Amino acid sequence: MLLLILLISLACWCWFGAGPFFLRWPLVVLLVLLTSGHQMGAVVGSYLEVLAEPLLVFGIVLLGLWIMVRGIFGRRRADHNYHNRRGWHGDRR
Repeated sequence: MLLLILLISLACWCWFGAGPFFLRWPLVVLLVLLTSGHQMGAVVGSYLEVLAEPLLVFGIVLLGLWIMVRGIFGRRRADHNYHNRRGWHGDRR
């Protein structure tokens, strides 16, 4: 179950987020293989289930480091636009 949650979240990140493009179709194939009931899916699932928990811990650590370095939301848009706004007469501030 943990493996499926990790694969679905990774696939959503690759398809809808900023994930790597080369993992899109292999993740879809893996998800279909694991959920189809095929004999090979059971073998692949048993091998990947061993890696699911360490990968989850590693992902949480990376997410924590990313939040510590960049903050939760990164740079705000209002701060960025403040330097590009023009003054009353059209000159830059």
